[in-house]
Parts: sequence; C-alpha cells; structure tokens
Amino acid sequence: MSLRSAVRSLPFASSLVHVARRAAAPLPRQVRFWDGVDRPATEGVAQLFRLWRRGAETAAESTAVFAAYDGGDVVDIGAFHGWYAALLSPKARPGDTFVLVEPDASAIPTLLRIVGALAQTFPDLHYCVVTKAAGDGSCVRPVYPYGTDGHPRFEAVEGDDRDRSVTLDGLVAGLGVRPALLKVDVEGAEVYVLKGALGMLEAGAPRVMLEVHPRWQPEGVEADDLLTLMRERGYVAEDLDVSEDAIRQLWRRAS
Repeated sequence: MSLRSAVRSLPFASSLVHVARRAAAPLPRQVRFWDGVDRPATEGVAQLFRLWRRGAETAAESTAVFAAYDGGDVVDIGAFHGWYAALLSPKARPGDTFVLVEPDASAIPTLLRIVGALAQTFPDLHYCVVTKAAGDGSCVRPVYPYGTDGHPRFEAVEGDDRDRSVTLDGLVAGLGVRPALLKVDVEGAEVYVLKGALGMLEAGAPRVMLEVHPRWQPEGVEADDLLTLMRERGYVAEDLDVSEDAIRQLWRRAS
C-alpha cells in the first residue's frame, strides 16, 4: 500500500494529513546539511540550520541525535517547523518515511514549505505531516494554572470523537511505518503521547529523543513517572541536557 493510500484509510479526516509533494520552483540556494554536504534547498531550510547551530544546547542535541540515527522511518511529535526532518534526511535510506505531527495551526504553513523543499532535495524519501494532536486517544485540552500569560498544563477531558487525540500506535499501524527514531517534544503533554505509544515502544524498540518538562506536567503526574515508564520497558537514557525546566534525554533499548 502506498503512503497516500494509507492516509486515506486512517480513521480520522484525511484533510488532517498532508503527504509532501516536491516544491515546484527550483531550489534557490545551497545549504550545508548536518553531514557537511552542501545541497540545494530554500532560505527556510537555511534558517532552520542557522537557528539550531546557534545555541550550544540545540547543537549538542542535534549532533547526538544525528549520530544515533542510522536510517529508517522517523516519527516527530511536536515537529513545529520540521527541524528533525531537515537534520536526519541525509542519513535516511531510499523509501524511508518522516511522519511529522504538529497540531499548532500557526506552524503548519512553514512546516509544509519546509517538507516540500526537502521532498525536492531528497526525492527518494517520503514526508507526511499530521495536523491532529498525538496522545492516548483522549481529548486533551490546555489549562492555565499560572494565568493566561503563563505556560499551560494539559488535562484529559470528555469530548467529541473528532477532538480525540490520535495514538501513535494507531498512527504507525495506519501509515504502515516502523519507526527507527521517535522524537517527543510536546511542552508538558508527554504522558499522553507515551501512553498512546506503549505498543510501539515495547515491540519496535526505536531510539527515543524525549524532552520532559517537569513544571508543566498534568495534575498528579511527575517527571519521574515518565522516566520510570521508559525504564520499565527496558530503555536506558543518555542525558543531553538536564535542568529544572527541561530534561532532554536520548533513550535506547538496553542490550
């Protein structure tokens, strides 16, 4: 089954999924990718590389993830503008698929432009943008314990079926992908994403780049709960950056 056919078979509106088509216009400039090779790309792709090379923490994360990835399908939860696709595409194998999940409507236009350009730079790869939130199948909404100007927390609530989050287990099965790498950066909703990915974590053993925000967890959830969830499934972590605000770790299945 082709990726486009798989999208049509998903149990939620296919309008929420976009399979990237190659950008129609010629790519206007050369961009040095993370492997040190200059390739034709767009200014938007170039801006991503400048941004992620600029900070010591973001550069270190990118270097660690790039080294850990040896090809295979990638699922990026909280893709924003598609940095992980730009970072890892040079190491992907022909036919590999990048599934980029980003429900923030304000990020989608830029994300689609980026993956359109990448599809032209790397014509043997597939890029799929999902604009439905990933979670445990519940309806997840933000709450604002610090006021509307503060960062939200998330909570599961009752809601209409169309508002339910899509589980990673369901999404991966529906699209027919086998993730070699999973990245999760969802600003405090990590517990919902991981609970919806238990089958994949237990059976597929992907590398997992997990960013946990201790202060933004739902009521009754601690950061240690998420780390324990990973350890109980046989994963061990490499610390990339640990602070009071964020824990960034690269997980692998223990040998």
